[in-house]
Amino acid sequence: MVASGDPLTITAAANDTGVITQVAFFENNNFLGIATSAPYTVQVSLAEGTHSITAMATDDDGSSTTSGPVSVTVQTGNRAPTISLASPQSSEIQIAPGIVSLQATAADPDGAVAEVEFFSGSASVGVSATSPYQVTLNDLPPGTYSFTAMVTDDLGAQTMSPALTVNIVEQPTLQITPTGASSDQLSVSGTSGVPHILEVSSDFKIWTAIATNTPVAGEVTFTDLRRQSNQFYRVTVRP
Repeated sequence: MVASGDPLTITAAANDTGVITQVAFFENNNFLGIATSAPYTVQVSLAEGTHSITAMATDDDGSSTTSGPVSVTVQTGNRAPTISLASPQSSEIQIAPGIVSLQATAADPDGAVAEVEFFSGSASVGVSATSPYQVTLNDLPPGTYSFTAMVTDDLGAQTMSPALTVNIVEQPTLQITPTGASSDQLSVSGTSGVPHILEVSSDFKIWTAIATNTPVAGEVTFTDLRRQSNQFYRVTVRP
């Protein structure tokens, strides 16, 4: 039995009182190839199904003899399963403690998915054997996380998903210092390299972004020159 697409080597033993000039190979009477010297061998690739292989030897007098048929069965080999991470979004940013729901889309083109295993870096963080394939990670501390998922099919073939990154950052803090009759200086302690957005509201319901800046060494300063009465501030983070 041979897997579809795999090369098949066919070899014939031939002898004569004179000289063998060639050995031709056939599949169901279709010509496959010819060998003119020992070992009499050809390499072919056959489609899925059952094939009858014969060889015909010809000597230097032009006489020829055909071998008895040999049956070869070609079946489809096990194809690798497929997988991708559907959740979370790559480069997502959360404020600690983080909650990340990992969900994978997995399929097997010629069998069944046996399980999906999830990883943070090289460490396994959970296994799911039924769709939807997912695990949830709670209380993640600040840091940059690289998540992947590996699917295994019913015959043991495995495929690893591309990695995606999630950043868990510290809760930013905000200190307000009035600098004039209608202006404020706002000092933010946050995560370096992550954009922070300053928003204002007069009712805690509708928030409007008025500035975006990125902390360096964990600190960034905003200035609001349009302060109004009953105005509230907050700072958020974004990818």
